Amino acid sequence: MHLSEGMDNPASQAEHIAQIAAASRGRFRVFGDMSWAKKKGWSLESFRELEEIANKASGFPGKLFLCQYPLASFSGMAAMMAVETHDYTIYKGVLMERPWSRKVMTIPN
Repeated sequence: MHLSEGMDNPASQAEHIAQIAAASRGRFRVFGDMSWAKKKGWSLESFRELEEIANKASGFPGKLFLCQYPLASFSGMAAMMAVETHDYTIYKGVLMERPWSRKVMTIPN
């Protein structure tokens, strides 16, 4: 188990997680209450950047990233960003799969 207060920006946080993952054997899990990043003054764009980096990394077998966004602490925009950037969301104890694709769809004229 590794505990951290988090880094000051998404790139540093992603590198920090990558180093720990590289040193781990087999499966790797990250569980985090994202309030730490809010306390560090991260912008909504910074949260999204970290989530997108994590999404790329979590595509490998044996890796799981579980990010907690307490609704009492985050804005509706932040909550929607979290839902948009994750394939699965747990809300009120129910696991829900995202109903839309990540691929940007264009509507022909």
